[in-house]
Amino acid sequence: MKVLITGGMGVIGSEAARKFVQEGIRPVIYARHRDGSLIGDIEDKIDIELGDILDMPRLLQTIKKHGITHIVHAAAFVGAVSRQNPALSIQVNVMGMVNVLEAARLFEIKRLVYTSAKGVYGRVTGEHGYPNFKPLPEDYPKNPVRIYESAKLMGEYAGLYYQANLGSISRF
Repeated sequence: MKVLITGGMGVIGSEAARKFVQEGIRPVIYARHRDGSLIGDIEDKIDIELGDILDMPRLLQTIKKHGITHIVHAAAFVGAVSRQNPALSIQVNVMGMVNVLEAARLFEIKRLVYTSAKGVYGRVTGEHGYPNFKPLPEDYPKNPVRIYESAKLMGEYAGLYYQANLGSISRF
């Protein structure tokens, strides 16, 4: 198994990388810039490829170079960065997702997982909110308020389309 983790220097990506390292797998981290603050303890156990998720040729080159068989897609613009740059947020969070989906299809990736955004569709209340945090059901209302939530929902629906029509894609 050869795993590519997009956004691998972020919170979710670095934790995924750490888990793979613990399992004896050397993941390839794909990120826009190098920042070792969350991966310092495993930096010698991973490979790093710098590239933008919107740069499809670079993404394809990285997958081919490393013989990638599995992808964890965690790259995204979040929070204030997303709010301050709505158009770029949509490009990164939606078209970045589509680039990863297309790359997975073109290289017949065995498995692609991506982060579900169902926990960020606006305020979560009742038994699903504080202090219980019961997992959200698939039919929980999707009422995005922020641009990040809207873009993640669009990306998630693209993933669901690929999963239903092209297989091999899962979300976590």
